[in-house]
Amino acid sequence: MDTLLIHVLNSLLYAAVLFLIAGGLSLIYGVMRIVNLAHGNLFAFGAFVAAWTVGRLVGGPTPTPLLYLVLLAGPLAAAALGALLEPTLLRPLYKRPEEYQLLITFGLQLILEDLVRLIWGPYPLTVSSLYEGMGSLNMGESIYPTYNLAVIVVGGLAAAGLWAFIYRTQFGVVLRATSQNMRMAQAMGVNVNRVYVQAFTLGCFMAGLGYCRPAAGCRARHGRGRADPGLRGRGHRRAWKPRGRADRSAAGGSGPGARDHLVPGG
Repeated sequence: MDTLLIHVLNSLLYAAVLFLIAGGLSLIYGVMRIVNLAHGNLFAFGAFVAAWTVGRLVGGPTPTPLLYLVLLAGPLAAAALGALLEPTLLRPLYKRPEEYQLLITFGLQLILEDLVRLIWGPYPLTVSSLYEGMGSLNMGESIYPTYNLAVIVVGGLAAAGLWAFIYRTQFGVVLRATSQNMRMAQAMGVNVNRVYVQAFTLGCFMAGLGYCRPAAGCRARHGRGRADPGLRGRGHRRAWKPRGRADRSAAGGSGPGARDHLVPGG
C-alpha cells in the first residue's frame, strides 16, 4: 500500500511539473498559433536565474521560509524575457508563413542555450538546501519529501488559477475571442498586439514556474535542443520504496541525499 501511495504521489508530481511547463506552451499556441521551439530554453533560463539567485541568498544550512519566495525570480525572469522577445522577434512574423516562425524560434533556442552557458558557464548550480530544509514525511516503511507535496499543491493551484483567469475574467474573454477570431476581435476594438504580448508573457511565466520542482534537483541540459525538467535523477536514497529495482525512480529520482544541480552543458 505504501508503494502504491508513493507511485500515486509521483504521478501527481510529474503531472504538476509537466502541466506548468506545457501549459504555457499550449497557451501560446492556442492564442498566437506559434509553435515556440524555444519554450524549453525559456524554462531553462528561468531555472538558472532562480538557482543562481537562491545560491546567492542562502546563508546557512537551514533556509528561511521567505527564501522559498525567491524561487519566483525564475518565472519573473522568464516572463520579462518573453515580454521582450514577442514584440521584437515574433510580432514581425505573424503575417509570414509558419516556416519563418519555426526558424526564428529555433534560432532563438540556440541563442538562449549559448546565453545560459555564457552567463553561468558549464558548471552545475546546486540549490538542494531548499529541498532538504522542508524534510520528509513517513509513509509506512517509506519516506516522501515534503517539498514534492508542496510542488503538487503549487501545480494544482496554478491549474485552478489559470482556468479562473481564462474563463472567469474580462481579460480571459478577450483572450479567447482573440484566439478564435483575431480579425473580428481587432474589428471590435481589441488591442491584439497587447493581448499577444500578455499571452506570451504569461506562457513564459508558467514555463519558469515549472522550476519549482527542479529546485529540488534537476539537470537542465542544452545542446540537444531541449531542457530536461529533471524528473529523473541519481544518487537518491533507497528509502523511497521498501525494495526492488523500482526505487531508482520512486520519488522523482532525487531524495534528501541527492546531488541536486543544473548542468548547462550537453
